[in-house]
Amino acid sequence: MFTDARKRIRETVSFDGLPLAVLLGVGFGLGAAAIAFFGAQQLVPPRVAEWLLGQRLGGALYWRFAGFAAAQLMLHIFFGCVVWLLALVSERALPQLAWQRTRWVLTWGLAGAAWLVLLNIDRFPDSVTSRVVCCELIPHDFYSGLAAFATSVLLAAVAVVVWRNLARSAAFRRFGPRIIVWGVLVAVCAATMSWLRSEAVANGEASLSQPNIIIIGVDSLRADYIGVGGQQPGMTPNIDAFLQEGVLIADCVTPVGRTFPAWVSILSGQSPRTNEVRENLFAVKQATLDASVAHAFRRAGYRTVYGTDEVRFSNIDQRFGFDEILSPPMGVSDFLLGAANDMPLANLVANNDVGEILFPETHANRAAAVTYDPDSFVDRVTSALDDGSSDRPLFLAVHLALPHWPYTWAQDDADGGFSRLSDTRYQYGASVIEADRQFGALVDALESSGVLRNAIVLVLSDHGEGLGLARDNLLFSKESKEAVRGLSVAMWGHGNSVLSPYQNQVVLGMRGFGRSALGRGSGVVLPDVPGSLEDIAPTLIGLTGIADETRRDGSDWSNVLKSADAPIDAASRVRFIESGYVVGFNNRGTVDTDKVAGEGVHKYMIDPESGRITVRPDALPALLREKERAAIQDRRILATVWEQGQRRYVLVDQRTGAVRELRSAPTSEEGSTYSLWTALQREYGAELDGAF
Repeated sequence: MFTDARKRIRETVSFDGLPLAVLLGVGFGLGAAAIAFFGAQQLVPPRVAEWLLGQRLGGALYWRFAGFAAAQLMLHIFFGCVVWLLALVSERALPQLAWQRTRWVLTWGLAGAAWLVLLNIDRFPDSVTSRVVCCELIPHDFYSGLAAFATSVLLAAVAVVVWRNLARSAAFRRFGPRIIVWGVLVAVCAATMSWLRSEAVANGEASLSQPNIIIIGVDSLRADYIGVGGQQPGMTPNIDAFLQEGVLIADCVTPVGRTFPAWVSILSGQSPRTNEVRENLFAVKQATLDASVAHAFRRAGYRTVYGTDEVRFSNIDQRFGFDEILSPPMGVSDFLLGAANDMPLANLVANNDVGEILFPETHANRAAAVTYDPDSFVDRVTSALDDGSSDRPLFLAVHLALPHWPYTWAQDDADGGFSRLSDTRYQYGASVIEADRQFGALVDALESSGVLRNAIVLVLSDHGEGLGLARDNLLFSKESKEAVRGLSVAMWGHGNSVLSPYQNQVVLGMRGFGRSALGRGSGVVLPDVPGSLEDIAPTLIGLTGIADETRRDGSDWSNVLKSADAPIDAASRVRFIESGYVVGFNNRGTVDTDKVAGEGVHKYMIDPESGRITVRPDALPALLREKERAAIQDRRILATVWEQGQRRYVLVDQRTGAVRELRSAPTSEEGSTYSLWTALQREYGAELDGAF
């Protein structure tokens, strides 16, 4: 039977030209790979490449690299097969041309490759192919118009040859109308069933005894960029509209202005001194993993999910108590393959389901900025909401990393707006606007899925961002600089200085839905609550009442959120913040990536088994010694800075603007200054070593 089938196929289909078509596809891939390798060499600083070559990589990573190469090969072989099929149908549709199959293969192959390159230039103007092919004197609009024209011509040509083949087919003339009718009926039935299922899921969410808990974090979002809490106008209309129906804690800080330690404190409710995660990619101890509030919610019957579109510096995984992780692969493969995958055909499938399977290091990965489509990550999260788990309450934590430097993503001039300008502040503003759109799309999806019928939703930023503005430096005035003998403050980026307030000031607001509406009311701004990201876990425990015996350093503000009569003891609380190692920016907000990488890369090592990157244990003493630290109480900040081999202390009163340097330890007669000093010494102990 199979022999007869093969014989009939050979009689009806000639495979002439197939080897040439496959060779064209593979050749196109090899050429693109050579260009991508050239681009990767430019993207990966030389000192990083030198460090990578000195690392020992495990077998799992080599298998991952082999899988990536196989995926690229399969994709380009598929392109060759499509070229051959088009050549086959073209030969049959236009026999009067009397072209040989190889001629059709060459025509379609070259036309297809040129179209893919043009489409890549149009959709991904920052890709390495675009930089190599495009002439700087020709505007991007010209290439966009050329890509649109080529797409129209190509689709028209395909439609003509396919239709001429179908028109000549007796089977299509006989069965074609039936296929169309049945296809429409099946599509209508499928849409109806999907709608009924979504309605059932939405109604089921409302009957849950416990509220869904949703945390939506926005990376690097400055507290003064939202339009709630006295900041007008805001650049975040979706977040503003959300918070105008909720409660905003206007004075909230991050314990460390870096993503990983900030999120560990969010989940654990512990200070960095307690959970021992002091910088990005710190190795996490079991006690900290066990302290994650996700474990408590999972024990209470919740389905726990964490999603993020950037994992190069923050590795939150299942060990923190999550049933599901929605993220790119973590580890060195993300760094390497995210850059090596910058090839036209791979770029064009990166943001769809095929790309998710073949190129997970690129799909919905904000770190692969050249191809990152903000909608791809929202789709990844929303697709995980509808899996039939509506009988369990949901604990969902999502981190949107778009406003993180370098503030660029896949966009054309029409969509990018002023993000295409070279000024860093404009680019940052554009990324905030786009992240706000992501937030709005995510909230809409949560609402349509029924998750918000009974839910508590938090919106926050893990840290802020310094933009070199006067208000990004507590020592900006001439008088302040004289008082501290010219002590410098890093005014760009995040986690670089405790004396740059908008690096450490964060957004924190929450809103209740359905039976979980907050008793405090809506549109409430709380300026007197001294908040910290450490407070989130204990506050969520307090709002839901689930069992929890974990030691948490943060404050439980659930009573304040439930009632306007709850007392707020703002004056007595002391909050602590610290910096990471300083990343150098110039006065325009641009990073010298080679210099920064050269200074920082040797602080890290690669685990050969998992491929994860972590801070080297022998780098910890220097990292801890050079950290800046501060204690904050009642808008007074006592900061300590390591400068040229000595520790300096600066006291700033934000209420009056007064600044002075402490040349010696204050005495008990100095009241609040002494209490801040004592609190700072108690929190960090021997790390401060007492030297002036």
